[in-house]
Amino acid sequence: MSDTTTNQVEIVLIRHGKTEGNKEKRYIGRTDQPLSEEGIAGIKENLGRYPSVEKVYASPMKRTRQTAELIYPGQAPELVDGLREMDMGVFEGKNHAELKNRPSYILWVATRGKISIPGGESMKDFGKRTMDAFTQVLGDMQAEGIKRSAVVAHGGTIMSIVSQLADDDYYKYMVNNGAGFRLTLDDDGKLLDLNPLLKEDNCMRDALEELED
Repeated sequence: MSDTTTNQVEIVLIRHGKTEGNKEKRYIGRTDQPLSEEGIAGIKENLGRYPSVEKVYASPMKRTRQTAELIYPGQAPELVDGLREMDMGVFEGKNHAELKNRPSYILWVATRGKISIPGGESMKDFGKRTMDAFTQVLGDMQAEGIKRSAVVAHGGTIMSIVSQLADDDYYKYMVNNGAGFRLTLDDDGKLLDLNPLLKEDNCMRDALEELED
């Protein structure tokens, strides 16, 4: 009997550490914020919980590059532009409390983000961009014979990738800063196994919980 595990790869998806915007529960997409002191400390506290990998990929944003360097020192990440966070348009830099009375925001939350954000990115375009980037990572791993890699990205990026792989609800895969998922995939990129790295959270949780009350 052949060993099917030889044709499997593992990808560790990690959300960047906390920024000041995350602390204030702001929608931070295209804004290039660095990690906060709290965010740096949080990553360092969990260093023993991240698996070793052969190669690291990351979004080019400061917060993801810093996180990758903290978790995997000496392994310079390959930057993949498509792994950037969703462009939050007119919601950028604001939080739920500041937006909750805006008609465009109320409609966006009511549709669970399925309509385009004014001046921002649609869920459809974001989904295509992030999956194209993930496919690029898989192709690179196959070309280089890599069996386990890490992808350091953003909460929305991880939610987009995992929900598409699992054919499941986007908001089911919210993740805390520094948390993420361990994915096992076959040669064709089919998801075989999915396990959480730490626990979950996301700045849209307040909006969704208020909508459901």
